[in-house]
Amino acid sequence: MLCGNSGELKSPIFSGHIGVGNEVNS
Repeated sequence: MLCGNSGELKSPIFSGHIGVGNEVNS
């Protein structure tokens, strides 16, 4: 779940940690 796929939707904390793969990489 915490693959950075929807990290921003999971938690604002993972948004810059794991969710970065979805925001920055994407």
